[in-house]
Amino acid sequence: MGTAAGLFYYCCAFYGSMKTILQIFIFTLPIFWGGMIQFLIMNYFMKYATDILWIPPAVISFWFFLSRFTDALNDPFMGMGADSFGAKTWILIFLPITAYSFYAIWLPAMSKSLWVGFHLVLLLSALSGVFVPHYSLSAHWQADTKKSPDENRHKVFGFRSVMENLGVLAGAVFIMKLTTLKQETSTLVSFVRITALGMLITFILFWIFFPSLPMKKKENLSWKQLLFHLWLKPWQNKQPRYILLTGIGTQAAATFLLTSALYYAEYVLQNKAAGGMFSGLFIISATISIPVWIFLLKKKRKSFFWKISLGIMGFLFFSLFFLPPLPTSLFYGVAFFIGSLAGLILFTHPVLLAEAVEEAHPKEEKGIFYSMFTMINKGSMAFAAWIVGLLLQLSGYQPNAIQTDRALFAMKVLFFLLPAIAFFFAYLMITLRFKENR
Repeated sequence: MGTAAGLFYYCCAFYGSMKTILQIFIFTLPIFWGGMIQFLIMNYFMKYATDILWIPPAVISFWFFLSRFTDALNDPFMGMGADSFGAKTWILIFLPITAYSFYAIWLPAMSKSLWVGFHLVLLLSALSGVFVPHYSLSAHWQADTKKSPDENRHKVFGFRSVMENLGVLAGAVFIMKLTTLKQETSTLVSFVRITALGMLITFILFWIFFPSLPMKKKENLSWKQLLFHLWLKPWQNKQPRYILLTGIGTQAAATFLLTSALYYAEYVLQNKAAGGMFSGLFIISATISIPVWIFLLKKKRKSFFWKISLGIMGFLFFSLFFLPPLPTSLFYGVAFFIGSLAGLILFTHPVLLAEAVEEAHPKEEKGIFYSMFTMINKGSMAFAAWIVGLLLQLSGYQPNAIQTDRALFAMKVLFFLLPAIAFFFAYLMITLRFKENR
């Protein structure tokens, strides 16, 4: 009780009032569901589709590729739609579509392959319809009118990051339960229905309690101007450009780490359970560290600490690549430490992008920039995941078998060297941004 009371007091002191906390909570609820759904789809659904729905692996892999590809291409159009119709309206359109498509892929009503494939494409596209305008709203919503725009962004993006990570944690808990299911059971049906219902309740709360923000005047664009607006405008200004490019490194590094941790733990450390524990500690540490970073960086240079954290992570993983296999306790320690720095990045990246975009384009809608932000993140994750599979295959990896030295070395490269390179790339991008800012 004392801890809960202390946490409540801290929230009220930092966020201003109970009303402000409730508004931000309702505002970030769609991101909680989005974080949970994305984690479930990307980390469990393929196994569910092959083992329970009996969809051939090659078929479901094709649908995953197609859904991710169309999802990335859709992002700029989602940003344009949010700018044209209003970010709140756009979120309200796609929340129920997300709820329906999430329900549909788990419980197909007809030809399973086509049904699941269609609804997987629909689901990821609908999630973009929620995430892209939500970034835009987070950047300029004055949650507390007594605070400056920078302070509001600080609070909203921080709360948003916490809610997304809580959704990821919820997804991880559900995966632990779902992996014990051998067929479509009442437990699975109940879980899917509760999740879909939760999203529909969120739709109602968001519609009623979140204020509609005034839209900025838009000009009629020719098709050439529209093409420029969609694909080229986010890269026109150097400040947002470098911050956008930083996402290539951070998202690729996270994907390399969390994907290869399972292989590294099972075959290099000879401890299969350690891989799941690494991911869990990473996510937990990132989640609990975000409020700490919000408090510590309230009046500090967020960009400086972001840059330092990238350098530390790059140097750490580059150094560990040349050392013998880590003891399990140190392996867990690395997960927790890196997770805490990841919490800093999760919080600061969208905040700094919002500040750069606001400075470069103060009188325009911002949805197109956040659509490019999400597109880069998704593309980086997809590319990194492809590299993991390709390198494992080229190394001669055989599942559930004793691995060759070549395969073990590939796992070490995936877990240490490639994340280090990705972190150094992100460090370079943010360093270039600083130089341009001088």
